[in-house]
Amino acid sequence: MKSRCAFVNLLWSAGVLARRARRPAGHMFQNFCVATPDWIQIGKVFMKTVLEWVFILGFAVAGYARATDGKGQALANIEGKVIVAATGQPVSGVKLRWLATNDMREPVLSGPDGAFRMADIAPGKAAITAVFPGEPVADWVAEDVLVTVASGETKKDVLVRALKGGVAAITVLSRNGRQPLINVPVSVSSQLSSSPLIVMTGADGVARLRLLPDRWYITVKERSGSLDDWQTEVQVVTGRTNHAEILVATSLKITGTVLDPSGAPAVGAVVSLGGTIVSGQEVRTDANGRYEFMNDVIIIDGQVSLLTAHSADGSLAVIHDIDEDTTNLDLTLQPSVTISGTVEDAKGRPVTNATAIAYLSGRLLK
Repeated sequence: MKSRCAFVNLLWSAGVLARRARRPAGHMFQNFCVATPDWIQIGKVFMKTVLEWVFILGFAVAGYARATDGKGQALANIEGKVIVAATGQPVSGVKLRWLATNDMREPVLSGPDGAFRMADIAPGKAAITAVFPGEPVADWVAEDVLVTVASGETKKDVLVRALKGGVAAITVLSRNGRQPLINVPVSVSSQLSSSPLIVMTGADGVARLRLLPDRWYITVKERSGSLDDWQTEVQVVTGRTNHAEILVATSLKITGTVLDPSGAPAVGAVVSLGGTIVSGQEVRTDANGRYEFMNDVIIIDGQVSLLTAHSADGSLAVIHDIDEDTTNLDLTLQPSVTISGTVEDAKGRPVTNATAIAYLSGRLLK
């Protein structure tokens, strides 16, 4: 279709040029024949002619570009149908997407007779993936269909076969308290999928979707991006609801008060995370010695980590263990320990201007 449009554009352009060629000689500069040439009018005619030429050439080039993939190859088309594999009945309202690299086009829909058409596709090899309608779980599922199209070709009779498959019910719970997690994106993939499928958990913490029979790998992304993802798998069997459960170490909230040795609030004390927790997070106490970590404390697999606090001048400090059940922790500062020593080279000679760094269970002490 695009090739025909480009050809029509070129014919139209040629017609315009022919009409201009039939104008009397000297048309553009006809005012030269008068005693006093009208230079303004001549300029207007000249500019109008130039603009017409620019428009004609641009229109022809644009028509050619729309009919090719930018590399001189004519675009292709795919025509096919979505049917129920067991009965051959058409399936309407199916979203079909061409999974080619850098192809960001909107999906096409299958019609009442199950037919669909993908137009203006760059020639090459890619997969067609189908997303079926249905709430809360799609009515059907289908394998991706691999298709190869040549330059200018219209590939016809491509069939997408709908199958019943099985339903996967993936429950996402918090590790501490086993509470259902709502609106969590769950990624599901297998050898049968060209790209991961993403589904959100509902109000009950369960993500549901229809899948082809296979072993599917489930991933819940750790939102802070600082830790590994949480993973499990499920074996999907046709005609069944296949269950899986994944426990996620969620962010916690830890609050408390920091006091000095006399029992007074320690104002401006630095409270930080150490141990197996990702370092670099710290807060300061307020005028009442209160501190609060909000949504950035993550305990890994039940391991014990550390909460440290020290006064603004570093003369007082305290360390306390925390785990995934810690929500409130009051701390009392004590005189801090001073570590002194000597740095020597391999021959026992003192080394000047060396920097000494102390670590506490993997956390750098400042």
